[in-house]
Amino acid sequence: MTGWAIEDGADNEEEATSLYRKLENAVVPLYRDAQDQWARLMRTTLAFNGSYFNTNRMVKQYTRNAYYPERLDETAKVEEPEFA
Repeated sequence: MTGWAIEDGADNEEEATSLYRKLENAVVPLYRDAQDQWARLMRTTLAFNGSYFNTNRMVKQYTRNAYYPERLDETAKVEEPEFA
């Protein structure tokens, strides 16, 4: 588990209601009453999502999509070796 899903609503109001309900009934009670579980969840979330949501992947993806949109050019140098 890496967090809580916010259900899609028919409009912004439904989604906001879903968000606030999730905060009130799940997120805040865990943070307030079970800080060890909260910390474990946050570490798991960072470890799992950090492997994908990072600037190295973002720059590679942006470079390929913006500068090589016709085809995926695997030979394009999009990173410096010392930062890889």
